[in-house]
Amino acid sequence: MTFIVRDPSLYSADGEKLEHPVIAALKSLSLEESQENDIENLITVKTECDIDLTHRCFVGKNNAYSVLLKTLKKTKDGDKTHLIKALETFCSLCNGQPDLLNEEGAEEFMSIMKNEKNDADVTELIVKLVRLNCIKHEMNRRMFVKNDLIKELVRVLMTYKSSPSMIKEVAFGLRVLTQDDDLRVPFGSAHENAKQIVIEGDALRELISICKGKVVHYSLLYKTLNK
Repeated sequence: MTFIVRDPSLYSADGEKLEHPVIAALKSLSLEESQENDIENLITVKTECDIDLTHRCFVGKNNAYSVLLKTLKKTKDGDKTHLIKALETFCSLCNGQPDLLNEEGAEEFMSIMKNEKNDADVTELIVKLVRLNCIKHEMNRRMFVKNDLIKELVRVLMTYKSSPSMIKEVAFGLRVLTQDDDLRVPFGSAHENAKQIVIEGDALRELISICKGKVVHYSLLYKTLNK
């Protein structure tokens, strides 16, 4: 399927076609060393992805996944603002495009999630990014579960059990693992994942414990799990 993105602003006054701002931003981001305008370039890419799926596909077809993965590796141990913007941009790119994920990316995402030195903002974004890559994609779910996703989600849940937004994001993450929504796969692992969440991860008991302690948490969880 071919996606055509038409934008009159990409042509000069005399009709000459100009380089798309997103392509220019991706070229700049692909450089080995971090640049002063990296955050501005990430914003350019994110803004394009947030328009709609057609624009996200256009960005994805211009090597955005590899560029953003490279950027993520450069920023994960550096400036927090840079890292957060890279994660936000990755979330926008992968929304509705889980096929972009590869094993290298899955391992990198899990490495960030397992890093207990990261704060709540970074952790919540990486949980969201993993979730987006699991929606309607059975192979991605299996890849993440193999890399201890359930265990890590429960750990994050217990670490940030006083944060309603984190509880909501983790609950979404657990919920997507129990769905058989990938039409390309005749038999999914939803049942096995649900069993692992309850028995090995002990997530159900932890969720109930949180619900008992905080009414606001219960409200968020109820809306999430019944959406």
